[in-house]
Amino acid sequence: MLTLGALLNQLFDRVQQLVQQFQNAGLVLEVNAGAQIQAAIGQAQAALNNVLSTAAGDLSAQQQQLISGLTGVVDDLQNKIIDDLTSKLQTAANTLPIANHFPQLAGFGGNIVAPSVPGDVQFTVSGNFFDIGQDGYDATITIGSQVVTNTTKVTNQITFTVPRSTFTFVANSVTYLPTSISIPYRVSEVLGLIHKKEFATFNIIFIVLPNSPGTYDLQTSKSGQVPQQVGANCGNLVWDSSDDDQDMVQGCNMTDDWQCLRESVTYSFSRQEGDQGNAWFDYGNASTSTFVGWHFKTEHHGMGTSGKLTVNLSYQKTRNVPQTQTTDTGDLALNWGDAKILTVDPTSSWKITYHQFDGTTKEYASSDSSNPYIRIVTAGNQISLKAIPYQ
Repeated sequence: MLTLGALLNQLFDRVQQLVQQFQNAGLVLEVNAGAQIQAAIGQAQAALNNVLSTAAGDLSAQQQQLISGLTGVVDDLQNKIIDDLTSKLQTAANTLPIANHFPQLAGFGGNIVAPSVPGDVQFTVSGNFFDIGQDGYDATITIGSQVVTNTTKVTNQITFTVPRSTFTFVANSVTYLPTSISIPYRVSEVLGLIHKKEFATFNIIFIVLPNSPGTYDLQTSKSGQVPQQVGANCGNLVWDSSDDDQDMVQGCNMTDDWQCLRESVTYSFSRQEGDQGNAWFDYGNASTSTFVGWHFKTEHHGMGTSGKLTVNLSYQKTRNVPQTQTTDTGDLALNWGDAKILTVDPTSSWKITYHQFDGTTKEYASSDSSNPYIRIVTAGNQISLKAIPYQ
C-alpha cells in the first residue's frame, strides 16, 4: 500500500539519484540544491513521523499540499531549475504541523567552501528553532570526525564557525562531504509537567571547491582592409622606326584591383639604337593609377641610324586586401566568486577560452550558462564572466 511515508521516501530517493548524477557531472549548484531538498524531505519525515503510515488516498489537504510542493521542487531539480528554491521549500514547510517545537529548517548557506576566501568558514542555518535559546540547547554540525557547536543562535538563525583546517582542498576536483546538523528541541510529557531535550537531525553536503576555477583568455578578432604593395614589371615594349617614325605611349593595364604608383615607374632598355635627341626622344611617364606606361618617339632616318628601343618598365603597385586583426589577453587568473566585466570593440568578434581546473578546455563566443562553474552573459559590447558561487 502506498503511504505518506512511502511517497516521501520515493521523493528522497529521486533526489539522491539526481544528486549523485550532479556530483558526477560536477554540477555544484545543483548538488547544493539537492542537499537542501533532501533536508526538507527529512524534516517532513520527522515532523510527520506519527502519520507516515497514512494511506495515500487518505491524506489531509495539508499533506497533499506538502507532497505536491515537494514533488514540484524535485521536478524542477531534475530540470536543473533551482531559482527561488528557498521560498518554494518554505512554502512546503509551512504545511507541516508545529508540534513539540520540532525545528523547521528553511535553508542554509556557506556550505560551498572556496579556498580563495580566507579565514574560517561561516555556515548559517535559517528557519524556526523554537527552543534554541534555552540554556544547554546548542546545535552542532558533524563533518567527518569534526563536531562544531553553534557560534551564535537565535530562533530564526544558527551560525557555525567551521575551522578551515576541517577541509582539504584538491587542485583538480570538487570534494563532497556528507554533513549532519543536529538541532535540539524540547518535548513535553505528562501533560506538560515534564520536558526533555531531543534532537532533530538534518543531512546536508559541504562542497569543497578546488584551489581555483582555472584560467581564461579573451581573444578578439576584427576584419578590415590593409594595403598590399609589390614590385612588378611591364616588359618588351617596342618602338622600332626601321620603316617609319613611332610616336606613342605603350604599357600595361592594371588588373585584379591593383593600382599603379605612378611616381615609382622607371624604365630600362634591353635594346637601344640611335642617339637620344636625334633618333629617339623621351616624352616622359604616361602612367595613371590603372595603367603603367611611357611615352617615347623614335624617328626613321634614311641616312644614318633609325631609332629602335625595347623597353622594360619597373614599378610598384598596391591594392587593399582583407585581413583579420587578432588580439589575445593570454591566460588570466579566475577566482571563485569572481564577477568580471570585459569590454570589447563592438565591431569585433570575440572568444573566451576557459581552461578548467580539471584540465578540460572549453570555448565560448556568446552568452552561455551550460558550464557548472562559470556563467557568461553579454550585453552590448560588454561580457560578464562569473564564477560560482554567484553573488
